[in-house]
Amino acid sequence: MDQRNGATRRIGDASSGLSAPIDDFLINLHTQVSRIRGGKVADYIPELGKADPEMFGIALATVDGEIHATGDDEHIFTIQSISKPFMYGYALQHYGRDYVLRHVGVEPTGEAFNSIVLDEVHNRPFNPMVNAGAIAVAALMPGNTVEERIATMIDLFSDLAGRRLEIDEQVFQSENATGHRNRAINPLTGVEVFSPHYVRDVLSVMNSCGMYNYAGQWSYEVGMPAKSGVSGGILAVIPGQVGIGVYSPPLDAQGNSVRGIKVCQDISNEFELHAFNNRTNVRSVIRRVYHGDLIRSSRLRTTHEGELLDAEGFKIAVIEAQGALFFGSTEQLLRRIAELSETARFVIVDFKRVHLADGSACKLILRLAHSMRGGDTELLLAEIAHCGPLATLSRELAEHEVDRLPRLFPDVDAALEWCEDQLLVELLHREPEPKFSRSKLDVFSGLNAEECHLVETIVRPLLFNKDEVIIREGDQAKLFFVWRGVA
Repeated sequence: MDQRNGATRRIGDASSGLSAPIDDFLINLHTQVSRIRGGKVADYIPELGKADPEMFGIALATVDGEIHATGDDEHIFTIQSISKPFMYGYALQHYGRDYVLRHVGVEPTGEAFNSIVLDEVHNRPFNPMVNAGAIAVAALMPGNTVEERIATMIDLFSDLAGRRLEIDEQVFQSENATGHRNRAINPLTGVEVFSPHYVRDVLSVMNSCGMYNYAGQWSYEVGMPAKSGVSGGILAVIPGQVGIGVYSPPLDAQGNSVRGIKVCQDISNEFELHAFNNRTNVRSVIRRVYHGDLIRSSRLRTTHEGELLDAEGFKIAVIEAQGALFFGSTEQLLRRIAELSETARFVIVDFKRVHLADGSACKLILRLAHSMRGGDTELLLAEIAHCGPLATLSRELAEHEVDRLPRLFPDVDAALEWCEDQLLVELLHREPEPKFSRSKLDVFSGLNAEECHLVETIVRPLLFNKDEVIIREGDQAKLFFVWRGVA
């Protein structure tokens, strides 16, 4: 079976020139891990022994289908044992958990992946991630003939990949000529291939048995359900957040890709992706998006300024974030910022409804701010308190305050006002009108700061056009007007 990434969409490919923080991280990671030497290609299978040890690709796929990739991500390779979880999932889906458990268990063996060892109590292979268990699962593939069963298998993997896959006949013949131990055993398409409760079963077995004899240490250090293959591939999953694919042929003594393990370790550590970190749903991180031509700041503007902002305010975009920010949710937020940057001059992120931002979120937001500095779109952040759930993010941003990276505002209204001022300077070629101050009106002169603040809470500005009727004789008295003329 072969595996190749399809067309990838990178934030950094956008015409705005905005560089995606995740893409930058993967590129740097690929450069660093490329320097690692050691390991050996699986030359005990002649065809796999021909693999170029310098080949190295990384791909990261989000839950909504976005793919970030670098290196030799389009190189075709046989997935080998990475096929085992998917075959197991198919058997569960087709026959149900109880039936499959009668044929193969779920316990780690502590033996090599190709050991001929059975559970003596139940007379079945220990788990579907070792060869004995995988062969038992393959025997469950439906079909009256070998050809029909192979066709069913290819259909399964094609459905999973979202494109047609095929068997690599050269590798098959090479393995067939050397697979004596195996023969000694008696046996984004929108399509939901596996039911969620069976996906749970597959990921559980991957977590405990997917990395050969390194599985326990892998689960402890990396904390991702994963499956490796002797061709040099590793597939890892962070449920509800992201999937990771790595290809690099040189293997360690356990049969796992040397560079692949390092990549997954670094991604897990950098973005706190260990499966046992507490996480919540990532799908609702963006509450809503609006633009400055529909919602403006509370600052009083002249009629002409208002008309200009009505026409050009779409260049100001506001994103209301909500919930918890960690790797998966922040990736979605950053991607939306990048999309808005295609047309917006300013992007304001409102953090008022965010109740958590972990270390990975802070790192991604800072990476984004660095990538946007000096670009065509300016990033503004609002409602990030110095204490409370966003204190860590606030401290991180404070360290970069000297670089004004990015601009911080106490609330969205202040951020909107600043953006409006910048637009008006560009459109009018002059500074906007001085901000209306109620304390400067004669009727309020002499008030102290506390009293002025009280006035601010009960007085609101009204703007009238020329010749507009404000009040008619005989109208019921409802308002007290204090007049200040503006041009």
